[in-house]
Amino acid sequence: MRVVAWIVIVGFLGWPSTVIFMFLFMALSGNSNPNDGTFTLGLIAGLGSTGVCAWWFLWGRPARRERAASAAAFAEAQREAAWKKELQKKDAQESIKRFELERVNQLSNVAQNSSDSAREYSRLPQLLGHIHESFKSAEGHFDEKAYSPFWSSIERAYGGLAEYYANLLKLKGLAARHGELCSAFRRTYGTNGDLEQFPLSQDSVEAASSAADAAARKLGELVYRAQKITSFAIIWEQRRTTAAVVAGFGSLEQAVSTMSGRLNGAIASLAMSVEDLSKVNLATNGAVVDAISSVNDSAALMGHSVFGAASGAIEEVRSASRILEAGRGW
Repeated sequence: MRVVAWIVIVGFLGWPSTVIFMFLFMALSGNSNPNDGTFTLGLIAGLGSTGVCAWWFLWGRPARRERAASAAAFAEAQREAAWKKELQKKDAQESIKRFELERVNQLSNVAQNSSDSAREYSRLPQLLGHIHESFKSAEGHFDEKAYSPFWSSIERAYGGLAEYYANLLKLKGLAARHGELCSAFRRTYGTNGDLEQFPLSQDSVEAASSAADAAARKLGELVYRAQKITSFAIIWEQRRTTAAVVAGFGSLEQAVSTMSGRLNGAIASLAMSVEDLSKVNLATNGAVVDAISSVNDSAALMGHSVFGAASGAIEEVRSASRILEAGRGW
């Protein structure tokens, strides 16, 4: 189609151009009459110049525009590719940041759970102290034959044992949660080198068990001695079925009769949970401290910090365990 257009343009515009060039050549040669030579030169120049102009109009200028458009499109494609690459880089960085932040948060949950466990365990010696104070008060009232104050002291002592029992149940729940948190961390990250060690051990559970057994046994013996004395037994009959005396128990009589069994059951359940955790390939105490320090370093870059340290929680439990061991015989 362009060829036809080119022929038409040359055909129509070539002859006027030929005449113009012929007169130009006549003027240059000083000849006022046209001849074959000037006509031939005018024809070649006219048709040639017209053909060149027509070629530029039909092919040259569109090709130049196409090259310019192609260059602009290429430059735009380059800019878009660079923008997409930068966007992908930012997305990758954000994904890595979110991944690391989630990792730090999960480690924080494990560390927090360990700290909570140590705190709950450290309350056991305090409770044991309150139980012992109530027990000694009951002994004093027994010797003085102060019947009603004696049973009030017994109620307080069993109330302390009920709190002790409730704390053992909390520790059981915290041990189970520790295992769940560690399992969730491994499923996501496939490692356990950074996980914080659960602070309770079989030794600390045994210390809590021995202290509870001693307290329950001493109280049971004192209650039995009082029940064999008529005056104490009369007050006992009046108070044994009083509701809401000891938290978690229907009456004082229920607390006296079932406390040892409940304590033993809670201790056994806690010991089983701690044993299950000890079988899991968790980090050792020293490795945990290094891992927590490492995680804190990376977390600090994002404005976060892992709560507590493994060594502090474990040492807190050990201190409480030593106190329980010292007081197990009263």
